[in-house]
Amino acid sequence: MSSAGWLCSPIHLRLCALVALLAGCASGPVGGIKSSTRSDATELAPCPTRPSCVVSRDDAGAHAVDALSFYGPSQNAMARLTDILSKMPRTRVITSNENYVHATAESRWLRFTDDVEFLLNPQSSRIEVRSCSRLGYYDFGVNRARVEAIRAALKPPQ
Repeated sequence: MSSAGWLCSPIHLRLCALVALLAGCASGPVGGIKSSTRSDATELAPCPTRPSCVVSRDDAGAHAVDALSFYGPSQNAMARLTDILSKMPRTRVITSNENYVHATAESRWLRFTDDVEFLLNPQSSRIEVRSCSRLGYYDFGVNRARVEAIRAALKPPQ
């Protein structure tokens, strides 16, 4: 095979097609962390139009996921949440304060980064959540599954 012949091999073409599919039309971090890392953040950003995002907002439509419920003092809930995130594989807590947590999660094989945000609503005993892929169009349900795993881990022992 010539030195340039490997570029046209069926395996190489399939790999390029897979990377293009996963990267979609994104040209940069389009997940949009708009609520910032301030302790005065009041809401999470909406999801972009692509399906690789879930958020617990009333207007989320197909992106909708239920907020996380907690029991007991809100400080304990946010501390438990931060602890759960720090134990999840390939997940790193970036910012954590009394009412807001921002973490990143990295995919296993291609190392794509997802942003995961949590915003405390102590009046309703809820933690609003947003999990969004930075790149790509489709996430194969990974963001929704992540939120559900966190929800299960946050439940009190019975």
